[in-house]
Amino acid sequence: MGIHDRDYYRGDEGESFVSSNRSVVTGLIVLNGLFFLAGLVLEDTGRPNWFQHGMRVSSQSITNPVQIWQLVSYGFAHADLLHLALNMFTLWIFGRELEDRYGKREFLAFYLVSLLVGGLWFALEQVVLIRYGFTGRDALGASGACAATLLLFILNHPQRTLIFIVPMPAWVLGIVVVAMNLLGFGARQTAFDIHLCGLAFSAVYFWLGIRLTRRMPGGSWLANLRRKWRTSRSRLKVHAPALDDDDSDLEIEGDRVLAKLNASGDSSLTDRERRVLEEYSRRTREKLRRRSGRD
Repeated sequence: MGIHDRDYYRGDEGESFVSSNRSVVTGLIVLNGLFFLAGLVLEDTGRPNWFQHGMRVSSQSITNPVQIWQLVSYGFAHADLLHLALNMFTLWIFGRELEDRYGKREFLAFYLVSLLVGGLWFALEQVVLIRYGFTGRDALGASGACAATLLLFILNHPQRTLIFIVPMPAWVLGIVVVAMNLLGFGARQTAFDIHLCGLAFSAVYFWLGIRLTRRMPGGSWLANLRRKWRTSRSRLKVHAPALDDDDSDLEIEGDRVLAKLNASGDSSLTDRERRVLEEYSRRTREKLRRRSGRD
């Protein structure tokens, strides 16, 4: 892999919504605001919020092919101004740095897939409940994708100090957020299942090093998954625990650590990542020496 193929050397040429002079986070916030205003303008006194209601996710979102678009559209509809403001504030605070870290195209893909995963889970859940005689629900709002955004930020910056009532390390806030959703702490109508789905997707995305917009092969998340699977089955202790003797795996992990170093600085690296970087540098120097000997 050439140095200009690495994530942090890539530009966003030829893009429209994700062009280099536009923020994806700002665009998403504007889009959510426009949908909310459209709902107010088109509101029928006889059918309150019919526009927003048509965007909600429910069991029919997967049982009726005509409504499958609701698996994503629900994330652009909000019940009231406070609901919209809280979600967009979360997206604005945590999404901008992630956009810089992962790139505009990748962050947009992460956000939309978070909506899709949460919507699909919720719709399937409602189908099962209705099948067994329970009353189905519908849901709307970007909370699931915003929860995914918050957790991804925390996973990237676990030691960052954040304020939630009182200042606390980001990793503590992560535990608080997960616990609150597991315990159902909040309004009764809150879709905690969608929140938890977004949190789970974010954790998997980070842990596997998934890149939704990266072409395969070469640094694919499937390679990361295979590597982690092999490592989890091995009980041998090695210098860099997440690496084996496969240079392609080392290159994948080395690229990820270099990208993190470039985006967040040396202080953001864990002890394990420092060992990975040392091993990556050592093998790179060996390759250069071998090539120089052949020339």
